[in-house]
Amino acid sequence: MPDFNRNCTPDLERLPIHGPTTATLFEFGNTSGSFPLNASGVSRQRNFNGPKVRRDRQVALAPSIGLCYVCPMAWLKGSLSAAFITLNTAVVCVLLYPMALLRLLLTGTWRSALTRRMDLIIDLWVSANRGLIKVLGLIDIQVEWPSVPLRRDRWYMVVSNHQTWTDIILLQSVLRPALPPLKFFTKRELIWLPLVGLAMKLLGFPYVRRARQPGGDHSAASAAKDRDAINAACAVFRNHPTAVLSFLEGTRFTPAKRDARNSRFENLLNPKIGGLSAVLSGLADELDTLIDVTIHYPGDPPGFWDFLQGKCPCARMRVDAHPLTDQMRHPNPAVQRAEVGALIEELWRAKDARLGEAKAEQQTGD
Repeated sequence: MPDFNRNCTPDLERLPIHGPTTATLFEFGNTSGSFPLNASGVSRQRNFNGPKVRRDRQVALAPSIGLCYVCPMAWLKGSLSAAFITLNTAVVCVLLYPMALLRLLLTGTWRSALTRRMDLIIDLWVSANRGLIKVLGLIDIQVEWPSVPLRRDRWYMVVSNHQTWTDIILLQSVLRPALPPLKFFTKRELIWLPLVGLAMKLLGFPYVRRARQPGGDHSAASAAKDRDAINAACAVFRNHPTAVLSFLEGTRFTPAKRDARNSRFENLLNPKIGGLSAVLSGLADELDTLIDVTIHYPGDPPGFWDFLQGKCPCARMRVDAHPLTDQMRHPNPAVQRAEVGALIEELWRAKDARLGEAKAEQQTGD
């Protein structure tokens, strides 16, 4: 069971230091573990952009280790991780694109069967990333699962709080053994991402427009187009078991966004249920369970590059399963939205309290 209150950030100041507490900078690239000194006892550091330069300044031992060992190794780990994910993406796209072209020529059961096989591409990509996280030790993820069993041969609606792009990789990796492939709402602008944008489009990820201020014909027209896109995606999702992921906040949480949007919550943005309601209507006969995931990072949420470098030592996830009532899939939109809104408000208040308690106890522990 994950402990949301455990601080996983290593405390460099608590590392045992024996002997002198100062040491001169050593040369990058030296792997002997020694501090190369010149005849006058001053260490040399190689400048990456030029020749060797003399450094007479002394620094504390712990900071010098962080500067000369941790940073280059973290950069190397991040570069390897980024290269692997790029190569992994290129490989799966090489497999996916011909399958998508072939699907254009097929109809009926043949087309449905190929669409189902194409989802295996998602499993392949996620499984490779899971291996990367494990081999390089990028992050330790502790998960609390619900008491009810989850199955890959059923449909699920998944909602989660959202703080960083890292959330997507972690959700895919953690939920991969328990749920069918995740397909999440994607901002329309991301369709232009090389390889990834087209791949998600071919795999049926619903593209929606960036949230706008309510009111006005333009906003109403955009919402109508989003509903049409979601309905079209749900028609494909009915072909075989799928898990649909929605970040109900619509964007990544930051305190600045919380204040600017007058959020009712301390650690979350106000949830938007339009897309969720559309999916529940489009998959009314298939969906019977909503999965609510709470993600907590001790300390600040990591940027994606920080995650690739292994600078976020741990994350905590809580996975809850909630049955969907008939009212939440009611054909009357007003009835359905009222029921769904009440459920999400309840879940968001519990999630906000949970995150607040974790942060408070973490600060107390510090």
